[in-house]
Amino acid sequence: MSEKNINGFTLIEILFVIIILSVIVGLSIPNFSKFHRQLLLKQASSDVTFLMKRAQTRAMSQGCDLRMSFDRDHSALWVEQKKDNAYVRMTGELGRIVQLPTEIRVETKGLPVYFEPNGRMSKAAISVCDDKNCILISTKEMYGNIKTSEWGAK
Repeated sequence: MSEKNINGFTLIEILFVIIILSVIVGLSIPNFSKFHRQLLLKQASSDVTFLMKRAQTRAMSQGCDLRMSFDRDHSALWVEQKKDNAYVRMTGELGRIVQLPTEIRVETKGLPVYFEPNGRMSKAAISVCDDKNCILISTKEMYGNIKTSEWGAK
């Protein structure tokens, strides 16, 4: 009888590898959650800033008065145009409702933000926050400009 050389892994070796992989995955999940939360925060603040810059550019190029408005719980925002002494939501890209993630909260001072045809905008401070960090979007420091700054651990 000839002896066959059988190659393979034993059950103990496979279980050992599974245990090591489980520990590695278990340790990486909190880091992934933190990264995901930071990504949501940066994306939400980027959405708000982008909408403000687009509204300012539109007000200047079209020679019209615009404002950025939030809903009551500050979870959605959009741009409105002044027509016949009343503001109505715009159509197209600027009129779309930007819905913020539920993990993100917005605290505001000086809303709504008004955009004038001469490039100026009203003074406002918008804090876009998660449970640990905030990004401040401000028009107060530089009249007509938008400044963002980030700070952690509230």
